[in-house]
Amino acid sequence: INVSSGAYTDVPGGGNASGYANERSYGWVSSSQVWILNYSGLFEYTLGAGSETALPGISNAFEGTLRGNTFFFENMTYNSGTHTTTSFLHRYSMTSHTVLGGTINLGTVKNCECSPGDAHYQGWDASPDGSHVAYQVTTAGPGPDFGISHSTIYYANADGSGASQIASFMVTTGLVRMLISPNGHLIAFTNATPSPSVITASVSSPGHSGDPDFHAYTPDAVAFPAWKWDSSQFWAATVEDSDAGFTHGDLRNYVVGAA
Repeated sequence: INVSSGAYTDVPGGGNASGYANERSYGWVSSSQVWILNYSGLFEYTLGAGSETALPGISNAFEGTLRGNTFFFENMTYNSGTHTTTSFLHRYSMTSHTVLGGTINLGTVKNCECSPGDAHYQGWDASPDGSHVAYQVTTAGPGPDFGISHSTIYYANADGSGASQIASFMVTTGLVRMLISPNGHLIAFTNATPSPSVITASVSSPGHSGDPDFHAYTPDAVAFPAWKWDSSQFWAATVEDSDAGFTHGDLRNYVVGAA
């Protein structure tokens, strides 16, 4: 969208699949290029061009984010015998167009019998400078779609080395959304069900009970958090983006440390 004129231009979906409103499927490469990620792979599109360009080396991908020249993405494999999906977090060089070393196993979830647009997997994010990642590791449970029996949050170097557990006091049976703050010090979590599902925690402490950087908030929210530039507060919606046309929801503002 051109914010001066209000004019908008459609962006291709990428190959034979579309991006998803409830995941990070699109993003900026530069002021004139965007990236598109879906099950067909990773694509670049130059604004005004007739079509997008497929980049090599990525398949079965679901969600991504770009930090500098490093593209972080999640992909998955399905086990028909156990009806579970195992997800992996990878890095990709936008310069050499190759997958980098250091794969992180995010664990398993019970597979969803739903449309692809409703799919949702383990939460993760990369720090603003691309040097670290935070991620959720899960064990599949016997419950409904996307069911898990256990969840642990880790903070590690970008290649997965040096991992340490954080946000330990957060107990959830949900597949969380998470976003690292612009200053790189905090993480905002949503969809950490059951209530309270909105949490902030430090990337540098284990987050046990009594941790001064661990906070829970009301009301609950499920959609991706969006941080203010100074890391003092964030916003999140109470319904998934993909459900916004069917279910009424609110956009809520959360100030760090204020319940």
